[in-house]
Amino acid sequence: MAIIIRWLPKGYALMLGSGLGCFLYLALKKRRRIALENLQIAFGNEMSADERAQICRESFKQMGKTAIEFLRFPKLTFENIWQEVTVEGKEHLIGALNQGKGAIVFLPHFGNWELLALVYGALIPDRAKAIAFPLKNRHLNALVSQYRERLSLKLIIRRQAVRETLRALKGGYAVGFFADQNA
Repeated sequence: MAIIIRWLPKGYALMLGSGLGCFLYLALKKRRRIALENLQIAFGNEMSADERAQICRESFKQMGKTAIEFLRFPKLTFENIWQEVTVEGKEHLIGALNQGKGAIVFLPHFGNWELLALVYGALIPDRAKAIAFPLKNRHLNALVSQYRERLSLKLIIRRQAVRETLRALKGGYAVGFFADQNA
């Protein structure tokens, strides 16, 4: 199925992802309940139940699209990834690295953060590292790690994060981590 998704035009693939998200919204009742409870905690009476449900549905649709985009990653190269994204302010990171200094990069943990990992590696080839939290499913973890490292990003395993981050910074690497995690 992943091979078929890779060769679908992007618009059709994203429509499929949106449909997948709608299905998961209906099928994953426990996850939907947790999401709705979190929205209630975050917004309280500022938002109606219908508005919270709409945000929840859209979030599931976005996750479906993200999953489909993830399956399309093997098509991405150093050349064509720039058709998918635009990076603003990259000159600041490249300037810091060109001074022989390491850099700490805070990566946002929203949207398609797995695509961001590929972009980060492609932006500064052989100079990008990121702290990674291993996934519980070892097979999925191996696949995700392989995709993350596809365009030269090197992963730092969480349990080695302090030592390896210091070593990388001294070596002039950029080290990225998601700003909302205990990296």
